[in-house]
Amino acid sequence: MTNPDKFKGMIRIIYDNPQRDGDNDIEALEWLAAHVGRLMNDVEELQKRVKTLEKVRET
Repeated sequence: MTNPDKFKGMIRIIYDNPQRDGDNDIEALEWLAAHVGRLMNDVEELQKRVKTLEKVRET
């Protein structure tokens, strides 16, 4: 499970730092993209499990 405080910290790098540089922005966006990708995979897996459970319930 992701650490929400780390997520908030990465968001702050992008939005709250008036002196930010492009490298930090790219690093933060890559980190967020990786976690969003993992979450999307988790959602897809959960949807498959729900469909399986629905089929089992119908029988």
